[in-house]
Amino acid sequence: MRWIEKLNDTVARLETFILILLLSVMVLLGFFQVILRDFFSYGFTWTDELLRNLVLWGALMGGSLATKAGRHINIDIITRTLHGRSRAMAEVLVDSASAVVCLFLLKASLDFVQMEREFPQTSMFFGMPVWAFEVIFPVFFLLSAARFLVHAMDGLSAVVTGRELKGGVVAHDFKVGG
Repeated sequence: MRWIEKLNDTVARLETFILILLLSVMVLLGFFQVILRDFFSYGFTWTDELLRNLVLWGALMGGSLATKAGRHINIDIITRTLHGRSRAMAEVLVDSASAVVCLFLLKASLDFVQMEREFPQTSMFFGMPVWAFEVIFPVFFLLSAARFLVHAMDGLSAVVTGRELKGGVVAHDFKVGG
């Protein structure tokens, strides 16, 4: 299981780097587009479309990193009232169910991207195919499913071995760079 954690951490570092790069490009492109429009009455037609796609990529990568850290959006009404092993077991069930949902969405997103490839459209961003921007959907659902499964396996291991967990539940520490 240690190699899975290392792989997960490596992917998270790569995601973090890409996210920083995306945010930097978005800020710079947005700034230059505003300057061009306001001071020179000129702008690039492809900038707005590219920025929308970069926001999508950034949001999904951020969501993937939040899933790794166990800080994704969740409804925890039941798990808040539980303690100890019963809480950990409930979290294992929730993480497992979340992984299954992500796997279904992975299949749907793969079908969607394949359909976009079969009926190609081009973007205003240098004529790139639209499906190239949509590849983030299956990537996100694959990473999220894998991370939910890692959380579920970790939690199940803790429940079975009786390992003491931080706050009575599996701690999902998010460490980038070490």
